[in-house]
Amino acid sequence: MLGRLVCRSASFTSERTTRAAEPRSDPPSHLSLVDKIAVCSAGHAAERVFGVESHERASFKDHREIARVLEEHGVSEEERGPMLRDEGHDRACALLLQYKDEVIRLADLLVKQGSVSKESFDRLMRRDEEELKD
Repeated sequence: MLGRLVCRSASFTSERTTRAAEPRSDPPSHLSLVDKIAVCSAGHAAERVFGVESHERASFKDHREIARVLEEHGVSEEERGPMLRDEGHDRACALLLQYKDEVIRLADLLVKQGSVSKESFDRLMRRDEEELKD
């Protein structure tokens, strides 16, 4: 679930319109299969990286979502599924470790403010701590 939330949070449309930007609900189509699996695996990967547990139902939903992504790409769960799941999970762990400080700052901002603007998110990812205040 975390992966889908991160994907939704980071996938704003760049067009300026009068209505609010709408996040995507699925991993963006331009991602590789391993990256799509990584998005779906991010919740479980975050459990390992941050040492926290999520609800088992969330893990089950993530597992089902990965199965759906594999099926959409014509990948057999029995043949290449386990290898791709492992690659996606490893990719998610690597990215969470690489951006661990940013993820922590993002979580702190979300707890404090309830939401984060696209501009604040972009600054956070550029690691400009001083500019995070809107």
